[in-house]
Amino acid sequence: MAFLKQFKRYQDNIAFVTENNEQITYHKLSQNIQEVEKFKIPKNTLVFLFASYSYTFNLFYLYFLDNKIIPFILNENLDEEKIRDLEAIYKPNYIILSKEMNLRNYTLSEKFHNYFIYKNSFQKKHTFSNDLALLMSTSGSTGDNKFVRLSKENILSNTNQICKYLQINKKDVAISSLPFSYSYGLSIINIHLNKGAKIIINKFSIIEKKFWERFQTYKVTSFSGVPYSFEILDKIKFLDKEYKYLKYLTIAGGGIDTNLLKKFLLYCKKKRKKLINMYGQTEATTRISYLPWHKLEKKIGSIGIPIPKGKLYLLDSKKKKISKPFRTGELVFKGKNVMLGYASSLKDLKLSRDNNFELITGDIGYKDKENFFYITGRKKRIVKIFGHRLSLDQIQYMLKKNGYSNACIGKKDKIIIFLENKFFEDKIKMLVMKYTKINLKNFLVLKKIKIIPMTSSGKINYRKLNKNEK
Repeated sequence: MAFLKQFKRYQDNIAFVTENNEQITYHKLSQNIQEVEKFKIPKNTLVFLFASYSYTFNLFYLYFLDNKIIPFILNENLDEEKIRDLEAIYKPNYIILSKEMNLRNYTLSEKFHNYFIYKNSFQKKHTFSNDLALLMSTSGSTGDNKFVRLSKENILSNTNQICKYLQINKKDVAISSLPFSYSYGLSIINIHLNKGAKIIINKFSIIEKKFWERFQTYKVTSFSGVPYSFEILDKIKFLDKEYKYLKYLTIAGGGIDTNLLKKFLLYCKKKRKKLINMYGQTEATTRISYLPWHKLEKKIGSIGIPIPKGKLYLLDSKKKKISKPFRTGELVFKGKNVMLGYASSLKDLKLSRDNNFELITGDIGYKDKENFFYITGRKKRIVKIFGHRLSLDQIQYMLKKNGYSNACIGKKDKIIIFLENKFFEDKIKMLVMKYTKINLKNFLVLKKIKIIPMTSSGKINYRKLNKNEK
């Protein structure tokens, strides 16, 4: 891996502060990575690698990328039944995780720091595409058996693209605030190691005092989060506090409430910090576009412009490019960071690239006169009622702006709205009908829910809501 070769340039810099507060230089990191060699995991081997907030996870991840071992990165909180399902489909030769587990056909082979290495008794011979380097879930939590196939070229190009627009340098200090099984969280590792910067391994939630103690102690210069993270920051009075070394915040992983974004914009202007709004998908390794800080106030709500060396455009319903501004279509991205394709079975790992570096995102949006892009919803989150196409995302966002913490799903000819707050049914229905300008009274089902379920990457877990409604 190209950025691993650069470690010599930064050998005296601190690469990691571990979860146990040990400071690891790039020189020592290189030595520690090579320690994984003693386990004699063969090249062209598929490994289930469970991500935890751990220095050891990073050693496995970096060694595998550099030695043609294919890591299948999974969330450490995945339940045992799901692990067994995936094991039956993909048949990895090794399962490596930070807890002991009773795994059928696997025996505990070795232990490396806080990680357990389980070896398959039959050691299947795998055949992979020459380009395949990494497998990841599309969401950071594994809801189905479809995964994203990524190459070294994908990882390197997106790492360099992000480093360029965020202007990462060796003086930067990042902290792990997102799961490493989530492409956004893993990209934090890649971009900072690429530039000789420092990464603070953290296992605490942002609502815990110990997170902020580490944040202050190690003089963290950036914070990365999803919209839900910023909602929490607002609740814990982040905006009332002083963070002397913080230079910028990044947000990605879905649309954020405009009013909340404005609050953080004002904070950053006042404190002379930057807030970078970004858009991406695991299918594009992680990042597709960003909104430059100096444009945030004028273009609030925009996902910005394509990342360096990337292209964004829109297609209409007839798959023709849209050139005029403010015309709605489906977003398509082109760049060297676009995945090889999906995998839903073991045989798919043999496949070469099935696209021309183009990704049809599934997101609906438009561009303005200055070619800044905006997203209005997901193609899959459109329901048709009475002949009208309605965006569940837009209804959900409207209710959120009106103070209702909610989640919307579509079932046949009904829109089901889950609400955390106390509510008056007639008032909610009137808000929706006023917004859509359609009489939907008999097509809206309102349900009280204690807590809206979230994925490990901080997104609404629509799959769980849909499952409960079957």
